[in-house]
Amino acid sequence: MIPTDIKESWLEWQIKHVADAPFIRTENSLFSFEEIGRKVNSLAHHFQNMGVSRQEKVAVISGSKLEIILASLALWQNNNIPVIINLLWSLDQINEVLSDVGIMKIAVQSELKDVVNRISPDITRIYFDFPEISEPGEKQRNFSSMNDALILFTSGSTSKPKGIVFSFDNLFNSFKNMNERYNHSQDDIWLASLPLYHIGGFQIFVRSILSGCSIYIPGKTDIASIESCINEQKITYASFVSTQFKKLVDENVKSPSSFRKVFLGGGPIDTELINKAIALNWPVVKVYGATETSSMVTSIDCSDNQKEIESAGKPFNNVVITIAEKSDGISGEIVVRSASLAKGSINGNESFPLTQNGLYYSGDVGYLNEDGFLYITGRSKRTIISGGENISALEVENVINQHPDIAESFVFADNDAKWGEVPAAVIVFKASARIDLEPVNAYLKENLPTYKCPKRINILFELPKNEMGKIDIVSLMKIVRPG
Repeated sequence: MIPTDIKESWLEWQIKHVADAPFIRTENSLFSFEEIGRKVNSLAHHFQNMGVSRQEKVAVISGSKLEIILASLALWQNNNIPVIINLLWSLDQINEVLSDVGIMKIAVQSELKDVVNRISPDITRIYFDFPEISEPGEKQRNFSSMNDALILFTSGSTSKPKGIVFSFDNLFNSFKNMNERYNHSQDDIWLASLPLYHIGGFQIFVRSILSGCSIYIPGKTDIASIESCINEQKITYASFVSTQFKKLVDENVKSPSSFRKVFLGGGPIDTELINKAIALNWPVVKVYGATETSSMVTSIDCSDNQKEIESAGKPFNNVVITIAEKSDGISGEIVVRSASLAKGSINGNESFPLTQNGLYYSGDVGYLNEDGFLYITGRSKRTIISGGENISALEVENVINQHPDIAESFVFADNDAKWGEVPAAVIVFKASARIDLEPVNAYLKENLPTYKCPKRINILFELPKNEMGKIDIVSLMKIVRPG
């Protein structure tokens, strides 16, 4: 693991100490740290020649994980700040976030020229491809762990994506905290299983470069390809959201013997899925974290902790979790203190703190049991206030989801002239169930107070979700509230 007090960049340190060690693997290629360093030098020169100034924020738009990694390393070498853009956004969304963050230059994969045609003409395009020509380059200047390293965006499932600013120190401490529990070695191989425009995916790359292990970038992400690469490439670590992992488990794919841990996060995780995965020998670790915490801050090894399997695990060393404003004496808002907390959010040239007195108020509701395990029970921002009564949307969802015919649900507030807000729901019936709301309504009346029963229920065949497996609330609301 790279020391904390180095004066050179992470890549330079690894080249100095393990130059020939494998760093990035793909279907057809294997690159050492030194080979990647030469390509990064070439790309850094290209960015310099295109007029990128030191400390300038540069958006990276690419469909290739390898090119995003190379562009980020090259921008770091020039003391720039990469801003990773989600290609699943509409062009209007991309234009909006570029404006919000104050971007004046974008580094674009050459084959995406047509995609960025409608981006503001005031923004300079810098086209690049995987660099084949290696040129000698200078070392990263004035490296400091406190420098801004990266801007990523929150998933935007409930509102417009928000730019989050990370320092190198934030990213380093996130890795350091989890590495104390899951010790990496140079022989480990991480699967690049998540998108790099999300913190969970970007931190896979960070863990690799900090630990000196390698990262495998699959050519395809369908289940057959993932199964093939985890066996053939001797993958030891992977992170999945539950929707990805469920596809593997549903196909009865067994864990290869090489696997050390598979981390599951990104939202609620069904215990039935975890138990089925354990039966297939998967070493499942549930984690809890957020973009603002630089990824995971708690974990639980599910095979070893069946008693606490419903929990999100215990905080890592150097992470302190407290519960604020316990309305019922037990549960309250989850508050995190850690050196991995992001520096802040950004709008234009202004930065705004994410913390209050060094504490991050997550908006999630939960409790710590007597053994220190964290349990997530809901979102404080999803409280429905009906006639002065507070209703937990998650509480209503939990009751709905216990009905034997219901696969999943989402509860939200409907405006009401009399009560201010009333609960409403979207439900998805199981494929084997008969679609009939009458028994569902009767069940809810038996199990909930009248004021908590949804006053309107919509039926969908599936809930829209983003690429991280979270319910896309913005898209969902457009369906249930057209116009």
